[in-house]
Amino acid sequence: MTEYEKHMARRGQYTDTSDLDSAGQFKRYYHGPRVKVSGPLGIRFGVVSMTTGTRPAFLLMHRVTDTGSWDVLGPDDKIIAVKSCGRYHHIASL
Repeated sequence: MTEYEKHMARRGQYTDTSDLDSAGQFKRYYHGPRVKVSGPLGIRFGVVSMTTGTRPAFLLMHRVTDTGSWDVLGPDDKIIAVKSCGRYHHIASL
């Protein structure tokens, strides 16, 4: 069971996952390795997390030393690389 599946099992049946389903590529990286994301706001780096409440959305949490706090991830954002062994490895585009 992935971290995303464990988290959704704890949330209960009253959670509206429509926003999460439209950005489903981020489920695999939820609370996982750092990722590199390309989208309308440009190239960004961080860890995929989620908001709380009955209608959650995916967030890109930046490092403490970065300017700003976090970005909401949507269907227009694409993961282009995943950090492993100290460097980013580009993934094949779908």
